[in-house]
Amino acid sequence: MLISITNKEMLIKFGEYKIKYIDILKKYSKEMKIDDIRLDDYNLEKAFNNIGLDNYYEYLIEIEGEIIGGIEYHKEISEIDNNEVISLDFIFIEERYRKKGYATKTLESIKYFENKRIEIPCYYNIPDIKKFIQKIGKELITTFIV
Repeated sequence: MLISITNKEMLIKFGEYKIKYIDILKKYSKEMKIDDIRLDDYNLEKAFNNIGLDNYYEYLIEIEGEIIGGIEYHKEISEIDNNEVISLDFIFIEERYRKKGYATKTLESIKYFENKRIEIPCYYNIPDIKKFIQKIGKELITTFIV
């Protein structure tokens, strides 16, 4: 299910998935009239910012021999209880593979392999992401902009 990035072609595919994820964030930030400068001029170079950093992990997601998405996460100390957790930076599944449980299976395999809780930020109250998170987890922190 999780495929390590081992060559330039895979690295570019990972970067393209991260850019597609950022494009979704851009859409919703504009709808909410939020000027999120982190999303400005996002490109492959920015998509690769965390590659090779300690505690950051990047993978492609493969199902039945086909690459269907990408994921990046890092380990950090939770502000909630001071335990080490997995913090999801992004997960992207190709449109035609969504709503089939692949994102959930991917996160479950990471949780099992790492033996740590996963914390998932939900930017801009994106409906699909919020529904997904509520289905698989509990809301612990909500941030509001007033």
